[in-house]
Amino acid sequence: MKRLLLTLVLLSVGSAYAATPTPNPELENTDLVRINTILNALYPLIDEAQANQDMNQRVIFNYAALRGDVQLIQAGIAQKINGVSLVPRTITPLQNDFLDNQATPGAKQ
Repeated sequence: MKRLLLTLVLLSVGSAYAATPTPNPELENTDLVRINTILNALYPLIDEAQANQDMNQRVIFNYAALRGDVQLIQAGIAQKINGVSLVPRTITPLQNDFLDNQATPGAKQ
């Protein structure tokens, strides 16, 4: 029984080690290019959604902020692929608020 348990433990550890991928910067860059391509495909969808937005709603989605955040992500991907800077820098946070609350008529602000 102990041998069976030991064998199972060793097999699970061995399979976990075998499943760990070896770092490959070329494959990483390929994946980042694919991600960037997908992000580029978002722009027409963002434009379409904005064109269909009802501007009479109290809460309006901020599509400009969404576009800006996608552009920031793409700039980070380009920087990684091009290997631009190794110096630590301050990272601009993504804008978290995509909704503009419009005041209702007669409401206090």
